[in-house]
Amino acid sequence: MIGYNYSSTVSGCYNIGMPEGSNSVGGVCGLSTASTVTKCYNTDRVCGTEQIGGVVGRNSALTYSSDNTAFAAVKDCYNTGSVSCTITDVGGVVGSNYAYPQLGTCTVTIENCYSIGTLAGAGHNVCGVVGINYAAASGTATATVENCYYLESRAAVGTANEGAGGT
Repeated sequence: MIGYNYSSTVSGCYNIGMPEGSNSVGGVCGLSTASTVTKCYNTDRVCGTEQIGGVVGRNSALTYSSDNTAFAAVKDCYNTGSVSCTITDVGGVVGSNYAYPQLGTCTVTIENCYSIGTLAGAGHNVCGVVGINYAAASGTATATVENCYYLESRAAVGTANEGAGGT
């Protein structure tokens, strides 16, 4: 539906098609930067090479100066379709959740989301809700996953690097 969502809100959208691509592919939004995606869902297959999510491929917040603050969120979303990738970072809801401040403060969050779709990936970071949850060491970064679940045997959150947390 949306290839690149920047500094805006996407709400109440859904996908019943079959998006395919290479990087940052999602059922509703491929790349969402400094934005909010809320009350959206996907019911069909999503596939690509890396950063592939049932709802959002990559959720990110970036800053480049010390007086900047960036926030990105995926809230109240779900996926029932299959999600697959050929390289890395596949999640039932979000493929990658990145807080990456060069300077300044970045916060990325995924809240109240779930996936009941099947997952497949040839590489690493293949997980039920979020493939990779990452908060960079530079600047002040926070990456959280709260009140999310996945109805399969995989973990809900993939790799958590440099202080990133998830539940």
